[in-house]
Amino acid sequence: MSWAVIYTKPRQEARATENLKGLGLDVTSPLSPMETTRRGVISVDFEPLFPAFRDISAIFEESDGDKRVILLFDLLGKSARLSVPVSAVKRE
Repeated sequence: MSWAVIYTKPRQEARATENLKGLGLDVTSPLSPMETTRRGVISVDFEPLFPAFRDISAIFEESDGDKRVILLFDLLGKSARLSVPVSAVKRE
């Protein structure tokens, strides 16, 4: 069995999960409870356990057209090439 990590828009994880399940895919979207205080009231919100892997660094490999780039990632000890939208990349 193979698996993939899916990048979603912020706070759209549940929508993406339902759409993927509608396609007949087995989907796991673990959530972590997070206490927040708003106007003195404590509530519990649930956030993604792995927030879209937003802090992972990659090496720019090449341009893949006008709106995409190919990046080289080191994930879990294995190298991976991935084509992503230019808008999902920021330079550090």
